[in-house]
Amino acid sequence: MNKFYLLPVVFMGLCSFVVLKTYKSSGGHPSSTGAPGEKTCADALNACHNNASVAKDSTSLVNTLIFSQADSTYMPGNTYTLTLKAYKPGISRFGFQITALNKSDNKPAGDWVITDADRTHAITGDFNLPDRKYVTHSTNGTPAISSGLGQWSFNWKAPATNVGNITFYYASNCTNNDGSAGSDKIYLSSFTIKPSASATAQYLKKGSPLMVNLDAENHKLLISYHLLQPSNADITLTDMQGKMVFSHSVSGKKSGKIHETMPLPAGLAKGVYVATLSVHSEQKSVKLLIP
Repeated sequence: MNKFYLLPVVFMGLCSFVVLKTYKSSGGHPSSTGAPGEKTCADALNACHNNASVAKDSTSLVNTLIFSQADSTYMPGNTYTLTLKAYKPGISRFGFQITALNKSDNKPAGDWVITDADRTHAITGDFNLPDRKYVTHSTNGTPAISSGLGQWSFNWKAPATNVGNITFYYASNCTNNDGSAGSDKIYLSSFTIKPSASATAQYLKKGSPLMVNLDAENHKLLISYHLLQPSNADITLTDMQGKMVFSHSVSGKKSGKIHETMPLPAGLAKGVYVATLSVHSEQKSVKLLIP
């Protein structure tokens, strides 16, 4: 009976070894960037790189993050390319993980877009941080692309609204690929971007209401509002169920009091509607009765 059970036990142990080695090369453990509230691959639960040394790379001698916007600013809703480089002479295999968090509250910021599915992939946080999102290396993304250089590229879509400064926290793992973790080294870095000047600018004058009046005889709207600086604007009309029945865009408006005349669509049903003015991320709304 003892001999009968020996083979399954050995087989299970071998499978565990294979699974562990595969997972080690196919991406970092979730929530292992060293960001606020996170550990690293050297000390996370069931970490693959136990006993690896961890260093802050504040001078970017090893880690370099290149953000495609040269002045390190973002516009809400825009997509940017990020390139992460890890440089360490003599190293043949590298790994990484990155996340983006609001500077003010450490909540997830934006969305990752994978552009090289062969070398990178996206994952979500561990059970303590399930809302966080990450990009990490895939198995094919671990070999150095040239002597002592690991490199990966991916896209990031900024939040739809201005959330203030955003910090990218990222960790790279430099390993000599000898099968042990003791000689591996993990480098932690961060990079902060800020909203662009146009994203933080105010366009609609506070305290100045949106005025919408109906010219029933000519079947058109008379709309007035106050712009603080030149901009484009969008005006929509929605019914009380939230269905948009009319939209109008204007461009090249100068600052100051604006007066618009807009024809209404033919056959518009009687009822109460909501007229909304949108200028960048700012909005003003008012109810309107169509008799």
